[in-house]
Order: sequence, then C-alpha cells, then structure tokens
Amino acid sequence: MFYTFLEISSGKLPWAEDDDEEIVALKKLNTTPEMLIGRKPEAVYQIYSKLQSLTYKDSIDYEWFKDKFRSMITIVPAETVATRTCTCECKQQNKIQENHEISSMSVD
Repeated sequence: MFYTFLEISSGKLPWAEDDDEEIVALKKLNTTPEMLIGRKPEAVYQIYSKLQSLTYKDSIDYEWFKDKFRSMITIVPAETVATRTCTCECKQQNKIQENHEISSMSVD
C-alpha cells in the first residue's frame, strides 16, 4: 500500500519501467528514502521507517498508520509542511520528473 501511495502522489516509482525482477530488487535496495519519498511530509518518512523496521512476527499498530495518513490529509498547503531537505541526487530526480510532467501536459 505504501508504494501505491507513493506512486499516486509522485507519478511513478524509480523501478516502474523495469521488468527484470533482479533489477527491481536491486533498485529497491539501493534507493534511499530521500530518493523514494522526496519532499513529502515528515509523516511519510515516519511511515517508511516503521514499515522498514517491521518483521513478519510483529503485531501491526494499524491505528498508528491511520493517524499518520490522517495527519497528512489535514495539512494544507504543501509549503507549510515540515519536509526533509532533498539531496542533490533527489533534487535532480525531482527536476527530471517535473520536466516530464510539464512536457506531457503540452497541448497540440
């Protein structure tokens, strides 16, 4: 569900265009949280961290996750959200994505 949330909110995941399972697995392992999440609210980083720490045997506190998602729904506008600082690599990735989105919006 988390990857679906990121895909919906960001446009695509770093491994979206890869069909090879090994390449996808490597990209998932080598993608930093900053590259994956970008400039989203701190709650997204907290959710990611919590998911990464869980093991199969752990009980899941669904209310905690619901509260984190609810906290993002109530935060508007985006400029007021506490976000993490992107690294240069993250900024480059965001710029490429923005350029792609702008070019796909062009009217014939």
